[in-house]
Amino acid sequence: MADEKLRRLLQTDLYDGAPWTDIDVDDLRAEVGRGRSLEEVAEFLCRSGSARDVRHKAAELGLNVVE
Repeated sequence: MADEKLRRLLQTDLYDGAPWTDIDVDDLRAEVGRGRSLEEVAEFLCRSGSARDVRHKAAELGLNVVE
């Protein structure tokens, strides 16, 4: 329980660590398609504190994200 509380305290954005919805995936695809950087995409998705998760999801979807 303490680890979960600490994780939540360390999150820096609204959806850091949240499950991916279909809308999140659609937005991820659209932003990568626009040539946005990983940081820009993570910020747009309100996941700026979990950019690693954004990178992982993009890779899982076969998307090439600009670093």
